[in-house]
Amino acid sequence: AVVSTQSGHYGRGEEDEGPPEDAPAPLIDMSALQRDDDVYSDDDYVPPANFSKGRRASVSAEPLSMEDDITNDRVIHPKTDEQRKRLQVAVKDILIFKSLDQEQREYVLDAMFEKQASAGEKVIELGDNGDYFYVVDSGVLDCFIKINGEEKKVFTYDNTGAFGELALMYNTPRAATIMATEECILWALDRTTFRQLVLLTTMKKREMYEAFLNAIPLLMELEVCYSGIFKISIS
Repeated sequence: AVVSTQSGHYGRGEEDEGPPEDAPAPLIDMSALQRDDDVYSDDDYVPPANFSKGRRASVSAEPLSMEDDITNDRVIHPKTDEQRKRLQVAVKDILIFKSLDQEQREYVLDAMFEKQASAGEKVIELGDNGDYFYVVDSGVLDCFIKINGEEKKVFTYDNTGAFGELALMYNTPRAATIMATEECILWALDRTTFRQLVLLTTMKKREMYEAFLNAIPLLMELEVCYSGIFKISIS
């Protein structure tokens, strides 16, 4: 076999004596990538608290059709002008909303409704099924996850932020408990509308990547299959 290096190549004979003495050093020390059994041991691995030794459960998102449109089945929760202004402020820094155009954003805002939570109330609870995505308008909420069998606080939402998306995206139980520590105002978005929002965001990203690739002269032969997989035409 012939092994390429930065300065050229050298051949390996039948005895496989390795590279000549004057060959340049490899860019990566492969020995550093080998496992050191004295450092890494299977005994060192500590499974998560909810780890099951039985059959591994699969995690998958619910199917989304590219034919779906967030505007097909419009959900409208009436709001006062004051409420809508507060909602617009609450979502302006939420990443998933930033890729929507003005019309799509208005449809999503129409579908959201105000929810109040009192001090000590669990807005979502670990292990429950996901039903809503929440955006914090005002108030403080603590996030708890289970560590070594005990629920421990790992994060605090202080008058901003959003939570609850993972269970909706991947069709899994809630991974944390979110509890209000004072009177809070939240904005909730139902499961169906949220998943359509995720679909729109994904489509926007794909269109952006395709436009970028189409602008590169070297990739002018690039075609996009209907399946969404890129292939290069060889002429």
